[in-house]
Order: sequence, then structure tokens, then C-alpha cells
Amino acid sequence: MVAQGERLIRGVDAQFAAFRKEHPEVAGQEALVVDAGQAPKSYYPFASADPRGQFLAELGYKGSPAIDKLAGRTFGAEVAKERVDLLDVDRLFLLIDAPARKRLAADRLFNRLAVARSGHVTSLGYYSGDQLGAAVALNSVLSIPFALKGIAAELDDPARGDRGA
Repeated sequence: MVAQGERLIRGVDAQFAAFRKEHPEVAGQEALVVDAGQAPKSYYPFASADPRGQFLAELGYKGSPAIDKLAGRTFGAEVAKERVDLLDVDRLFLLIDAPARKRLAADRLFNRLAVARSGHVTSLGYYSGDQLGAAVALNSVLSIPFALKGIAAELDDPARGDRGA
């Protein structure tokens, strides 16, 4: 099983490298994966050290120093609606399903963020839709290929909108 596991890991590493080559625009952009199931009441962005943050780093993004500081030694931190400005990075990936996404779409405070105005918010269905958010959150050698394919499709065709949520 060791050889099979190592082969799977090499395959995932190659897929991450291919993604970075196909999407050089993400290099150095600040991005967050955010559990937005309670949005717009509160948000839970994941720190760079969390597997979801590490997934983004493998894509070529950098984490948010403000969220990393807020999270301290934990995997993330709850952010109240009043501090939604902490989510104003270059790209947001929201783990969110349709009811919360509908509430968020009507929230004027969230929609004032530059990331929202620029259309760089990608909704990833967690329990519904294609469950791309669950694949990102699980972050295993079996879920990563599915997550990579879905994220690439979202970035390549932003008109897909919130199909996944």
C-alpha cells in the first residue's frame, strides 16, 4: 500500500503543479477558504496552517496575515459581520449552500467588499450542488483531484456563478 500511496501523492503534486502552470494569475494573490454557512451573521475563515489554507497555497495563493494573526495557533477564527472587512482579499472561496448564499447576496455590507464587487467570490457547495466545498474541506488524495478540476472550471468560466451552492 505504501507504493500506491506514494503514487497517489505524486499524482496530486503533479496536478497542483499543472494548475499553477495553467493559472499563473493566482500566484501571490491573497485568498481565503471561508465557512460561510452562517453568513451574513458570521464567517469562519481558515488560517494558512489549516489544510484548507494549505490547499490554497498549493494552488499558488498566499494566505491572509490578518486572519492568521486572528486565528493564532488554531485552524481559523470566527469573524462577526461587523468585521467582514477582514475577508476583503483577492479571492474568496466560500463553503456555502444555497440558503446562506441567498442571504449573503442580499447583504449590503458584504457586497461592499472589493472582492465581492470584482466578482472574485466563488461559492462552493458543501452539502448541496456538486459538493465541491466538501472536496476542498476534506483535502485528501482522493478529494483533491475533484476539487482541483472544479476550482479550475470556476476560474476558467466565472459565468458559472453560484452553480455549486
